Amino acid sequence: MAKEKKPSSPLKREAINYAKSAATFGLAGSDTVDRLKKVAGHLSKKKVARIETFSQAVERQDLTEADIQRRQREIKAAADLVLLMSILFLSLTVIGTIRDWSFMLVSLFCVGSAWTVCEALVWRFRYDQVRCRELFGFRDWLLGRRTGEFK
Repeated sequence: MAKEKKPSSPLKREAINYAKSAATFGLAGSDTVDRLKKVAGHLSKKKVARIETFSQAVERQDLTEADIQRRQREIKAAADLVLLMSILFLSLTVIGTIRDWSFMLVSLFCVGSAWTVCEALVWRFRYDQVRCRELFGFRDWLLGRRTGEFK
C-alpha cells in the first residue's frame, strides 16, 4: 500500500480531515465534500504576480491627470502628518527616558514611535511612486534602486 502524501498547508489538512469525517458520517452524498475539495484546490494554486507599469495602472483605473495630482497631494499630507506623529512619539520616548517616567509609558511611546516611523516610510514610498510616475518595489526604493516595474 502506498504511503499518502500529507498536505503542506494546515488549512488544507483540516479541509481534507473534515471531508473524510463528513464522508464517514454519511454526508458524502451532499455537496459538503465537493465544496471542501474546491477550497483545498484553491489553496494549492500558485498566485501569479501581475507586472504593470504606472501608465498601464492609470489606464486600467481610468484616471485623469487631475485625479493623480489630487491623490499625490493627499498622500503627501498623510505622509507629513504621520511623520509629525513619529517625531512626537520619539520626543516623548526620549523625554520619558530622561525624566524617569514609568517603564510601561516609555515602552508604549517606543512602540508608537516604531509604528509611526514604519507608516511614515510606507506613505513616503507611495508618494514617491506617484511623484515619479512609476511603480517600483519597496526594497528598490529603500536601497535607492528603481526598476520601473512593480513586482
